Parts: sequence; structure tokens; C-alpha cells
Amino acid sequence: MDLKDRFCASIGDGDTEVTTDDYPSFLYNQDEYNPEAIDKGFLHGTLLVMCFKSLFLGPQNVKKHAGEKENGPSKLPLAQKYNITSVTSWLIAYVAVLVHFILNSQAQWAQINSNFNPVTSSIFLWVSLTGLSVAAAKSGLNSI
Repeated sequence: MDLKDRFCASIGDGDTEVTTDDYPSFLYNQDEYNPEAIDKGFLHGTLLVMCFKSLFLGPQNVKKHAGEKENGPSKLPLAQKYNITSVTSWLIAYVAVLVHFILNSQAQWAQINSNFNPVTSSIFLWVSLTGLSVAAAKSGLNSI
């Protein structure tokens, strides 16, 4: 049984509790995740990266990665529309909040997820991720 399977089993058995202090798994690249170095693979999750590319570079860039060709015209990607020339931790946090909303069971956007603990809401995720961004900037790091 690999690490991921053991972790899931420990949650199912009640040996490990998932709390509101835990970030959603979609933020992590599962191939790089290391419980001893929790920043390893953080904000490199496959779904997060694909959604970022689709939103800012256009869906054709996600398809190119998979080796497919784009069919037909598409809308102007946000990076081109708003002259975004670099990836910032603020943009990553923005996409993370959008993905978080897409994956939850709310019928419409709200800062507080009424179907779950308010601390795990989208606003908490935003504040947490942008707080990391500010801390990284103060310490001289360019990104999270």
C-alpha cells in the first residue's frame, strides 16, 4: 500500500482527523507530496495547474499539454486581455478559490460555504493563501 492509500485508510479508520487547518488536496502535486516537507508540491496540483492554464492562457494550452489540437476560435485568454506577463502567488490564490468553489456543493457563490465548517470557506482559503504570499514577499521570496 502506498503513502496515499495508507493516508486515506487512516482517515477512514479514524486514526487521522482532517481539520480546517488542512489545505485541500487539489493544491498539491500528489507525486511530489511529502508529509515530512509539506511545502513540497504545494500549489502545483494537476487540477490547479490545468485550471490556471485554461483561465489565463486559454483552454488550447491545456489541450496542447495532452497532445490534442484546438478546434475552432476561442476567447482571448485573460493573460493577453489584461497584459499579465508573469505568474504571481495572488493569481494562483485566485484560481485556487475558484477551483475550491467548483468542487464544493454550493449552488451559488458565497464567501462562506454554508454546507461545511465556515473556517474552510473560500474566504478563509483566500486569506490563508494571500497571507502566505505576503509572508513570502517579506522574506524576499518571489513566490509561495
